[in-house]
Amino acid sequence: MTPEPPPNAPGAPVTSGPSRASGPSRASGASGASGGGRNAEARAAVLGRIRRALSDVPRPAPVRSPAPAPASGRAPEPSLAGPGGAGARETGAAGEPAGASAEKAAEKAAEKAAETEGETEAVDAAPGPDPAGAPAEPGLPPVPGPAPVERAYARGGSAAPGSPEVIALLSDRLVDYKATVRTVADGAVSVAVAAALAARGASRVVLPDGFPERWRPVSPADGGPGAGRHPGPGPRLLPDGEPPLSVAELDAVDGVVTTAVTAIAATGTLVLDGGPGQGRRALTLVPDYHLCVIRADQVVASVPEGLARLDPSRPLTFVSGPSATSDIELARVEGVHGPRTLEVLVVAG
Repeated sequence: MTPEPPPNAPGAPVTSGPSRASGPSRASGASGASGGGRNAEARAAVLGRIRRALSDVPRPAPVRSPAPAPASGRAPEPSLAGPGGAGARETGAAGEPAGASAEKAAEKAAEKAAETEGETEAVDAAPGPDPAGAPAEPGLPPVPGPAPVERAYARGGSAAPGSPEVIALLSDRLVDYKATVRTVADGAVSVAVAAALAARGASRVVLPDGFPERWRPVSPADGGPGAGRHPGPGPRLLPDGEPPLSVAELDAVDGVVTTAVTAIAATGTLVLDGGPGQGRRALTLVPDYHLCVIRADQVVASVPEGLARLDPSRPLTFVSGPSATSDIELARVEGVHGPRTLEVLVVAG
């Protein structure tokens, strides 16, 4: 008696795979096994959408499964499976029926969608940060608020503003920065300004709006205060009106004369805020010569005193000596970022 060949051996009858009807029943069984709840509903909804999408896709043509060659070297017997025959079967990429493969992919997609939805709900339900002072969770200490800042630093200098000690300290710092400092009486400011400009041979000087009239340099031909008390004719004073002077025009003048809002002796710094007699910032940055006139009572000893006199909303310019810089070899170069020459007149009394 001849034994029957094992399944799938040469000469064994070809058996068909799982029927297409088993796919939906398997999918519905997987859905029902989820135990209900939100995840099962989400999986079922995704499965329904995938089934509807798959119904519109044409199914692949049946693939004939060739019989393996016999070990005895005989020619393979003709396969019973043929197009439309009883032994024909449709296979997917992994040798499974096409319908079963699609149903498995639908099940995996539904499970993934349900897991993602559950994670999103968990994140949305997570509590946010509590305000300062309230515990984040029961048993945890409250969140501390901002710590108080002690401001015990000095707010004033060792000497009063405008005192001889403060004026001497400012002069010492400015001279160290290679600036020129002179103290003049209030009635001699006009003469001192005219003499300083004449010493430089300045003939065209910018004078901002609001510069005190009694301090204006006056030539003998003007006949005003100080006429005839300084050598030579006075310079031509250029206002910075409307339209304002261009950068090229400012670069062509011989200098600018301004006032200041305050001066800090400890650092040798003049501060301008664009107020009367000071003008816009370009006036003290472009010309090569800057003559600044400041009252003695505007000079303070320390930085906190100077900052207390300033309005932070104003365009502040801090000038500590002439403009100077140095390269990597420490070669000092003056006049790169501002006036090359700075001269200060401190008005006493």
